[in-house]
Amino acid sequence: MVRRAVSRREFLRQLGVGIAGVTLLPVFQGCDSNLIEPIARPATFAFLTPARDLFVQNGAQASTPNWQMPDLDPVAWRLQVDGLVARPATYALPELKALAAGEEITMLKTLQCVFDAPLLSSVTGLAGNGAWTGIPLRRVLEDCGVDLARAVRIRFHGSEGFGNNLKIGRVFGPGSLGLIPACIAWNLNGAALTREHGAPARLIVPETYGYKNVKWLTRIEVTASDAPFGTYQDHGFFDAGTLSVNSRTTVPLNSSGIAPGPHEVAGFALAGEGPVSAVEVRVDAGAWSAAEIVPFEEIVRQEGFDPSQLEQVRSARSYPFPGVWARWRYIWDALAGVHTLEVRARDGAGNVQPAVDGDVRNGTNGIMKITVSVG
Repeated sequence: MVRRAVSRREFLRQLGVGIAGVTLLPVFQGCDSNLIEPIARPATFAFLTPARDLFVQNGAQASTPNWQMPDLDPVAWRLQVDGLVARPATYALPELKALAAGEEITMLKTLQCVFDAPLLSSVTGLAGNGAWTGIPLRRVLEDCGVDLARAVRIRFHGSEGFGNNLKIGRVFGPGSLGLIPACIAWNLNGAALTREHGAPARLIVPETYGYKNVKWLTRIEVTASDAPFGTYQDHGFFDAGTLSVNSRTTVPLNSSGIAPGPHEVAGFALAGEGPVSAVEVRVDAGAWSAAEIVPFEEIVRQEGFDPSQLEQVRSARSYPFPGVWARWRYIWDALAGVHTLEVRARDGAGNVQPAVDGDVRNGTNGIMKITVSVG
């Protein structure tokens, strides 16, 4: 395919990012769901997002002229593994599943777009959480005899030209310690991936923004190059792609009106390598007050799913989990008037949300503010 070069300015414009790099517009280019009908009232959201409600963002759409969403036949699909491996291989989906026998994993992972923002119209924005099932990337590379003496980065290629990478240390060695394994996933919430979400198989990297999780995966290339590689990297986004600590208020809505008295303020918080450790709320620029992180046991009981097969539970990780959103709530005794509410989150590494975003290409995580009329 011959591709027209796309400038960084044009790429960001098509994705809906302000040219100045500090503001966002509604991202209709490349997003098919969760942004079509602006919400008119507060809405609850499921801890496990149904596939039909999970946002759809297609990174190559902004950089590839005449881009079309792949529609891959799972029977004909093949995954090629090559580069610095002793035994280059091509796997059909049944072969990949057979290789995973006894080592298949199901993990929680919240996908979030790197330029998510409160301006978007979905209650959870460009973020959604799922249980992803597949084979650890490490197992596939071991099967092909990866050359750990020379390997530096692993490049991932989607069938429509989108790409990204991981450093070899994220899969083998110190870079993987304490993290849930990266995997090649074929199921979401117990069902086969849909076309929109990367069928037949995609990459899932727990602690990262969505652009690191390549959809419609067709090739894995092990290389000695240490150069950053990826469609988003080519346009200025940071290579590591690790989720910045961030939070969102989902109840009440911005510009809403409520009666005086006690009200629950609620939403979610998310972080990458360090899990969410605290969420705080303040009213009218007053003192920050601690919100409650909803216990995992309560979420499981309310939503009725079985957590026993989740990798985070099997490996005895403590909740909140890195790379997985945590619900929070705060009781506000609302007095008559117009009030500004702010929410911020902290992670286990001591990072706290900044007042404003410095560069959206490193993740949008400025403190969210909403205005509520009480009376």
